[in-house]
Amino acid sequence: MERARSALSLSAKYLTGNRETLVGSVIVVGFYLVSLLSATLGKAVVPFDPLEQNVARPFSSPGLENWFGTDELGRDVFSRIVTAMPNAALVSLFVVVIAFAIGGLLGAISGYKGGWIDEALMRITDIFFAIPSLILAMVIAVVLTPSLANMMYSLAIVWWPTYARLSRAEALKVAKYHYVESARISGIPTRLILLRHVFPNIFATLLVYSTLDIGTVILAYSGLSYLGLSVQPPAPDWGIMVSGYQEYMISAPWLPLFPGIAITIVVIGFSLLGDGLRSLQRRRGQ
Repeated sequence: MERARSALSLSAKYLTGNRETLVGSVIVVGFYLVSLLSATLGKAVVPFDPLEQNVARPFSSPGLENWFGTDELGRDVFSRIVTAMPNAALVSLFVVVIAFAIGGLLGAISGYKGGWIDEALMRITDIFFAIPSLILAMVIAVVLTPSLANMMYSLAIVWWPTYARLSRAEALKVAKYHYVESARISGIPTRLILLRHVFPNIFATLLVYSTLDIGTVILAYSGLSYLGLSVQPPAPDWGIMVSGYQEYMISAPWLPLFPGIAITIVVIGFSLLGDGLRSLQRRRGQ
């Protein structure tokens, strides 16, 4: 317990002492906090109803009343961006957690057991890698009919192979450790060896990668949402907003600009945090 507290203290000190990582942490925590408040409190956290139209104030420029301006129907852009945050948070967490769990488990078993199990899993992942993941996710989403839930399922289906490959590579290293070989020779069941020795040694690597990967999932989700494969109008969503507002790029450039900036900031935040965690992992491994 004392060792865990010491490691946690050192980790916190390093992460807060690194400027880029600190910025990333603030962005990530802020993103999830606002998403949680928006999902639980709804319209109470935004200055205007994100669906309320005001035909008397279309294309209002950003100002004190409407911070990000209004769109072609007079809807407040800031309120719509904040209301759309839970979608990105939910999809990214769902996809990464499912990919982490399934890919991490299959990869660990594959790397530790080897043989026909390893060969079969690698051939399956090869099939997934042979097809561009976004194209495959797009096809699945179209077949399932566009919706937020189906978008989550389609991305989760194509996202796990990378985690399986990473987990397998790490498990191959762990399987050569002397204490793991000793446990195997002594007859300890495979499930216990995986639980006690393999998973704990590959968890940190998967965690660091998943932190970086959340930003990638948000980009992928926004891109598919841009194509209309997620929630449907008039519900706000970052990708749909960029898609719908781009035709006003000349007359009202703030419309596609602000949701695009929101996507960029969140993705950069996860990248900075992930880089910091990766650096910490390397320092602890030295």
